[in-house]
Amino acid sequence: MEPKPKPILSRDLSAHPSEMAARVADFEWASTPLGPMQAWPQSLQIAVGICLNSRFPMFVWWGPDHINIYNDAYIPMLGKRHPAALGRRARESWNDIWDVVGPQADAVFERGEATWNDRVLLVMERHGYTEETWFTWSYSPIPDGEGGIGGLFCAVTEETGRVLAERERDQLMARLETERARLADTFAQSPAFLAVLRGPRHEFEFANARYQELVGGRAKVGKPVAEMLPEIAEQGYIDVLDRVYRTGEPFVGSGSRVTLRRGASGTLGEFFLDFVYQPMRDAENRINGILVHGVDVTERYRAEAGFRELADAMPQIVFTADAEGNIDYFNRRWYEYTGLAQGSIGFETWKHVHTEEGLRRVVDAWPEALRTGQPYEIEYPLRRKDGVYRWHLGRALPIRDGAGNIVRWYGTNTDIDDRKRIEEKLATTLRSEQQARGEAELASRMKDEFLATLSHELRTPLNAILGWSHIIRKSQSIPKELERGADVIERNARAQATIIEDLLDMSAIISGKARIEMKELDLVAVARTAVESTRPAAEAKGVRVLLDADVFGNAEIRGDPNRLQQVLWNLLTNAIKFTAPEGRIQVTLRRGGQRAEIVVADSGEGISPDFLPHVFERFRQADSSTTRRHGGLGLGLAIVKQLVELHGGEIRAASPGLGKGASFIVTLPLAGARRETAQPESFGSHASAGITARPEDCEAVAGTNVLVVDDETDARDLTRQLLRECGANVDVAGSAAEALRLLAGRKYDVLVSDIGMPQEDGHGLMRHIRTQDPGGNGTIRAVALTAYARGEDIAKAMAAGFQLHAPKPVEPGILIALVASLARGRTHLSG
Repeated sequence: MEPKPKPILSRDLSAHPSEMAARVADFEWASTPLGPMQAWPQSLQIAVGICLNSRFPMFVWWGPDHINIYNDAYIPMLGKRHPAALGRRARESWNDIWDVVGPQADAVFERGEATWNDRVLLVMERHGYTEETWFTWSYSPIPDGEGGIGGLFCAVTEETGRVLAERERDQLMARLETERARLADTFAQSPAFLAVLRGPRHEFEFANARYQELVGGRAKVGKPVAEMLPEIAEQGYIDVLDRVYRTGEPFVGSGSRVTLRRGASGTLGEFFLDFVYQPMRDAENRINGILVHGVDVTERYRAEAGFRELADAMPQIVFTADAEGNIDYFNRRWYEYTGLAQGSIGFETWKHVHTEEGLRRVVDAWPEALRTGQPYEIEYPLRRKDGVYRWHLGRALPIRDGAGNIVRWYGTNTDIDDRKRIEEKLATTLRSEQQARGEAELASRMKDEFLATLSHELRTPLNAILGWSHIIRKSQSIPKELERGADVIERNARAQATIIEDLLDMSAIISGKARIEMKELDLVAVARTAVESTRPAAEAKGVRVLLDADVFGNAEIRGDPNRLQQVLWNLLTNAIKFTAPEGRIQVTLRRGGQRAEIVVADSGEGISPDFLPHVFERFRQADSSTTRRHGGLGLGLAIVKQLVELHGGEIRAASPGLGKGASFIVTLPLAGARRETAQPESFGSHASAGITARPEDCEAVAGTNVLVVDDETDARDLTRQLLRECGANVDVAGSAAEALRLLAGRKYDVLVSDIGMPQEDGHGLMRHIRTQDPGGNGTIRAVALTAYARGEDIAKAMAAGFQLHAPKPVEPGILIALVASLARGRTHLSG
């Protein structure tokens, strides 16, 4: 029996300085299939010893479980698998690549065959993310000392860095080759001519198509320039090439004149070239060639020459500038105008022809145009050679190449001095006109304010006159003479109210402020209301008024019911005025296609043929003498015509002659499909003359708590009297402040308030009530009873918080109807 070999590995490990030697020495191998280190086969101990002592990445897999032992150099390859991989089954550590390495390891154990793998791609996760890696390795069998294979020994090199570097190098080389090919193609296809000259003899190495075209195909590779293009030597260009090659300083030619022969036997031609001789250097910074690069500007040069001839013939000042904005040309007109020396173009010369302010604006505007590429435009005075400054319009446009780059600027200075003087005169005239317009608008506003004040001052007393005459006439105990007097007072007061209404309406029409509120309405109802409103006046005169609307049917029109009622009321009152007692007025409604027709015919005095064309003119009357029998201002029919035209209609007058009556025919467009019909509703004096309170309205008013606010004592007392006659409980206040005190102490149902009052008007009172809610009256229903009767006055009242508006003078019946409507709650606050 042979003696067991002494363990050599544990003794070597104790003095080994490496990390893995210490880990292997301290590892609990007894808990692994390998058993304690002292029992390991000598071949394993030798293999591990070689592995741990090597600086090359190595590992040993031992036994059927491939227990893993590795050295320090192998640690980076393991990544986060270290140190857990020590003493662990290899498959558990390398599960993600076992399909590649496992079969090879099995082949080593089973057949004892060594393997070789060169730069094999392994996809693994060793640093917390999946990565592609490349390795070169060899598996060698280790005998177990008993004639079998106990394990394998692996020397491995990671090639990942080299593979990636080579891949990047290959990609870079491919890109470089692509760029080289692209650059060569670019050189070959460039619109500029290009040539590469090598050596001190300037031999052709490369010439693109444009260069060959320029020299007639004579640039042969390997041949010197002087031999192939002998004509340029006589012009000094070979000397220039020699100097560039010797000094390393590039040469720039701009618009250089060159004589070249097209072909070996061709004739000489004149060319103008912009070109550069650029020295080329090798890796050691020594000059080894010259790059010739340029463009043929012959056509441009000839065009510019033609342009300058044309510019010199122009009466305007013409200039050009390069892409950087440097002026390089002025035409002859510039020097003739300024008196500057011919050919002087620098800033230091032309700045003196500007004023200080003009030069400042040029210095601001010109760089901005250069920066943005936008057209340059500016006005400035330029000094003429006699010292006189004249205004000029300076303009310049950029010229761009095919790539959109600015290559030049072309500009002009145009004398606009005469135009500027005309503009100054026009500006002065415009200011005068604006001032005149402002004065006219002020006069118009003053007129409107005057008319509003006049309306207020005239309507307020009329309201009292009509109201008290109505109360007097209702009394049963007054003498007949006093009753007749009350009738006279009322009739004349109504005539005065009509005149006021006509004046205000005509003023609104003339100033363009007349407004109509279009809605679909029942024209028969409008006509019937107008007829009924004028019937008392007609019956008092003994005139019959008849309405025939049977053939009209139920067709509707679009219009303003109050304005159309005013039209019919004016026509009817006009007919009544000119029709004798026992006369007859016929109102007929009929349809004609898509239009409605209203005919007001009377048996009155008629119209003479001479006056008939003027019947609708303002202030025109057939009899305007001091002995005329009929009063009025001559505005009623003019107002009718304007209101009808505002509705898109027409009106005409007809009469067989004097004493034979007259007819007025109104045509209006019919509405479309039937919709909700708007009934006429007017609280003005035209349509309400003679209306008395209805019993049902008085019943609604009875017991209602009403507050009347008016600074006019007569108007205030009248309103209180009329409401008390219907049983209302009425309190009165002479100012907004007094009204607020009363509202704070008592609950009211209805407020009747004037608008025009001292200190605080009705609008302010209404806003106080709506916002402050005195005594819980913040939602009180209110009517504005006022002598301010314009459209804008109504709108202001509604905006302040009133529900209804009635212009003075208001009929007693209308007043009672308004209060009754509010008492019933028909009109209420919205929102």
